[in-house]
Amino acid sequence: MSRTLKSRGSRSGSSSSNLTSMSNLPPLDEKLGAKMWVPVLAPGESITPFFHPREHISTPLRPSHSPGLVEEAHRATKALVELAGFRPMVEDLAGSWSKKCVVLCLSQRWWDTTHTFHIVGREMTMTPLDKYQLIGLNVSGHTICFPEDRASLDKIYLGYSMGSSSISVPSLLVDFNRRSQDTPNYQLLMARAFLMYLLGNTLVCNSFQTVSVKLLHFFEDLEMIAEYNWGGMAMAHLYVNMDFLSHGSTTSLIGYWRLWEDWAFRHGLFDNFPRVDWHNNYTTRNHLDRIIEDQIVWTPWGLLEEEMEEGLAIAWHLSQFSKLYEGPSMRALYLAEKVTMP
Repeated sequence: MSRTLKSRGSRSGSSSSNLTSMSNLPPLDEKLGAKMWVPVLAPGESITPFFHPREHISTPLRPSHSPGLVEEAHRATKALVELAGFRPMVEDLAGSWSKKCVVLCLSQRWWDTTHTFHIVGREMTMTPLDKYQLIGLNVSGHTICFPEDRASLDKIYLGYSMGSSSISVPSLLVDFNRRSQDTPNYQLLMARAFLMYLLGNTLVCNSFQTVSVKLLHFFEDLEMIAEYNWGGMAMAHLYVNMDFLSHGSTTSLIGYWRLWEDWAFRHGLFDNFPRVDWHNNYTTRNHLDRIIEDQIVWTPWGLLEEEMEEGLAIAWHLSQFSKLYEGPSMRALYLAEKVTMP
């Protein structure tokens, strides 16, 4: 999705001057060096048959030698996860190592005032349609706002109290390792724990590897989970984190940041270029300087037909209009006029 750049006064100038300034962007400094983003997972690390070790930003996404996130779960527990509407996201998790350089180099071309990347004289960004196509989550529905009450939601919905306002994501692996799934109540507890683990490693991922206990408020009735705007919350997290990265004010990737990689590859920004080492800051940044318009896939999803399934139709419609997307702790504006829809 793109739109030709226009002059924006003193900040942007002409599109030609933008291109010149971007080709002379400084290299990533040590603070944003990619090596800090690649901790090593211990070989042969034991895992529960239900959870999958996706420890924040350090592990491959669903590697081929291991079962999927819910492959070994009880059949009834799987059904509860599917009922919550997250199964498409679980099944569509990428199967390759993440390339942090891609995200870091993209951040150098991000404008926080418009939430768009400036590449080859055009503006591009992740749209509601992109979000839906990538992870299958609705980008409409009830806004996710934390409740004001201070009830012990973990005691109620997980079966025990953490004694804190947040839950350590890795601790969910330990606490629910080989938990019984013999009764409907145990299956419900396990499904909620899995969903918290899933969100903590994707949509609300943070450098502390924690997830707010208050998210359990939305897991009281699993049939109602799909009614909330999880896709919109994910977009807000991605936009805001890219703002911070572009300022150089943080070294942490938050939210489901791997979607930026998937989005970039789907648009042909980092695909089929054999001479580029995507784990190297210098070659990745130089590639963005030299890429030409004809190499970019502007319509990665093809021409959409008139008769689309409901979720896709809603996402396509919402991509035509500017909208504020928000979650419990952040909000960001998607500006439809800055991109051209297929």
